[in-house]
Amino acid sequence: MGWRSTRVDTFLAAILAGPDPETPSQLELVPEALERARAYLEAGADCVFPIALWQHDALAAFMAQAPGPVNILAHPQAPSLSELAKLGVARVSYASFLHRDAMEWFSRALEPLAAEASGRHRADQT
Repeated sequence: MGWRSTRVDTFLAAILAGPDPETPSQLELVPEALERARAYLEAGADCVFPIALWQHDALAAFMAQAPGPVNILAHPQAPSLSELAKLGVARVSYASFLHRDAMEWFSRALEPLAAEASGRHRADQT
Protein backbone atom coordinates (compact mmCIF):
# COMPACT_ATOMS: atom_id res chain seq x y z
CA MET A 1 0.00 0.00 0.00
CA GLY A 2 1.28 3.47 -0.88
CA TRP A 3 1.57 6.52 1.29
CA ARG A 4 -1.55 8.51 2.07
CA SER A 5 -0.15 11.91 1.15
CA THR A 6 -2.34 14.92 1.88
CA ARG A 7 -2.09 18.17 -0.07
CA VAL A 8 -1.57 21.35 1.88
CA ASP A 9 -2.85 23.95 -0.58
CA THR A 10 -1.79 27.03 1.40
CA PHE A 11 0.98 27.97 -1.03
CA LEU A 12 -0.98 27.07 -4.16
CA ALA A 13 -3.83 29.39 -3.20
CA ALA A 14 -1.37 32.28 -2.92
CA ILE A 15 -0.03 31.58 -6.42
CA LEU A 16 -3.49 31.30 -7.92
CA ALA A 17 -4.38 34.67 -6.40
CA GLY A 18 -1.95 36.23 -8.87
CA PRO A 19 0.55 39.02 -8.44
CA ASP A 20 -0.96 41.06 -5.64
CA PRO A 21 1.10 43.11 -3.17
CA GLU A 22 -1.34 41.96 -0.46
CA THR A 23 -0.49 38.27 -1.06
CA PRO A 24 1.67 36.95 1.77
CA SER A 25 5.11 35.52 0.98
CA GLN A 26 5.69 31.79 1.20
CA LEU A 27 7.57 32.33 4.45
CA GLU A 28 4.59 34.17 5.93
CA LEU A 29 2.33 31.24 4.98
CA VAL A 30 4.43 28.59 6.76
CA PRO A 31 2.56 28.78 10.13
CA GLU A 32 -0.82 28.20 8.46
CA ALA A 33 0.61 25.37 6.36
CA LEU A 34 2.11 23.72 9.46
CA GLU A 35 -1.24 23.96 11.24
CA ARG A 36 -2.91 22.16 8.34
CA ALA A 37 -0.10 19.60 8.17
CA ARG A 38 -0.54 18.76 11.86
CA ALA A 39 -4.29 18.31 11.40
CA TYR A 40 -3.83 16.01 8.39
CA LEU A 41 -1.23 13.86 10.14
CA GLU A 42 -3.39 13.62 13.26
CA ALA A 43 -6.26 12.49 11.02
CA GLY A 44 -4.15 9.62 9.67
CA ALA A 45 -2.15 10.93 6.71
CA ASP A 46 1.27 9.31 6.31
CA CYS A 47 2.83 12.33 4.63
CA VAL A 48 1.99 15.97 3.90
CA PHE A 49 2.40 17.60 0.50
CA PRO A 50 2.70 21.40 0.71
CA ILE A 51 2.09 21.78 -3.00
CA ALA A 52 3.77 24.78 -4.65
CA LEU A 53 6.19 25.36 -1.76
CA TRP A 54 9.58 25.86 -3.37
CA GLN A 55 11.24 28.96 -1.92
CA HIS A 56 14.27 27.80 0.02
CA ASP A 57 13.75 29.91 3.16
CA ALA A 58 10.07 28.97 3.46
CA LEU A 59 10.81 25.32 2.71
CA ALA A 60 13.57 25.25 5.34
CA ALA A 61 11.22 26.82 7.91
CA PHE A 62 8.46 24.33 7.08
CA MET A 63 10.84 21.36 7.25
CA ALA A 64 12.31 22.51 10.58
CA GLN A 65 8.88 22.22 12.18
CA ALA A 66 7.19 19.59 10.03
CA PRO A 67 5.29 17.16 12.24
CA GLY A 68 5.91 14.21 9.91
CA PRO A 69 7.21 13.16 6.47
CA VAL A 70 7.01 15.79 3.72
CA ASN A 71 6.50 15.38 -0.03
CA ILE A 72 7.67 18.28 -2.23
CA LEU A 73 6.86 19.10 -5.85
CA ALA A 74 9.98 19.17 -8.04
CA HIS A 75 9.17 22.63 -9.33
CA PRO A 76 11.80 24.20 -11.60
CA GLN A 77 12.40 26.90 -8.96
CA ALA A 78 12.67 24.41 -6.07
CA PRO A 79 16.01 23.58 -4.52
CA SER A 80 17.99 20.70 -6.06
CA LEU A 81 17.30 17.11 -5.07
CA SER A 82 20.43 17.07 -2.90
CA GLU A 83 19.31 20.26 -1.13
CA LEU A 84 15.83 18.79 -0.61
CA ALA A 85 17.43 15.67 0.88
CA LYS A 86 19.54 17.82 3.24
CA LEU A 87 16.38 19.61 4.36
CA GLY A 88 14.83 16.22 5.19
CA VAL A 89 12.26 15.93 2.41
CA ALA A 90 10.96 12.35 2.38
CA ARG A 91 9.52 12.25 -1.12
CA VAL A 92 9.67 14.29 -4.34
CA SER A 93 6.83 14.38 -6.87
CA TYR A 94 7.31 15.43 -10.48
CA ALA A 95 3.63 15.69 -11.45
CA SER A 96 3.34 16.87 -15.05
CA PHE A 97 6.83 18.43 -15.07
CA LEU A 98 8.45 15.14 -16.07
CA HIS A 99 6.00 14.65 -18.95
CA ARG A 100 6.37 18.27 -20.10
CA ASP A 101 10.16 18.04 -20.06
CA ALA A 102 10.08 14.76 -22.01
CA MET A 103 7.74 16.22 -24.64
CA GLU A 104 9.93 19.31 -25.03
CA TRP A 105 12.98 17.07 -25.48
CA PHE A 106 11.19 14.94 -28.09
CA SER A 107 10.01 18.05 -29.95
CA ARG A 108 13.57 19.39 -30.17
CA ALA A 109 14.90 15.96 -31.20
CA LEU A 110 12.29 15.61 -33.95
CA GLU A 111 12.64 19.13 -35.41
CA PRO A 112 15.38 18.13 -37.91
CA LEU A 113 13.29 15.18 -39.11
CA ALA A 114 10.22 17.36 -39.54
CA ALA A 115 12.22 19.98 -41.46
CA GLU A 116 13.70 17.31 -43.70
CA ALA A 117 10.29 15.73 -44.36
CA SER A 118 8.80 19.16 -45.10
CA GLY A 119 11.59 19.92 -47.57
CA ARG A 120 11.06 16.60 -49.35
CA HIS A 121 7.32 17.22 -49.52
CA ARG A 122 7.86 20.61 -51.18
CA ALA A 123 10.35 19.09 -53.64
CA ASP A 124 7.88 16.34 -54.56
CA GLN A 125 5.20 18.93 -55.40
CA THR A 126 7.36 20.81 -57.92
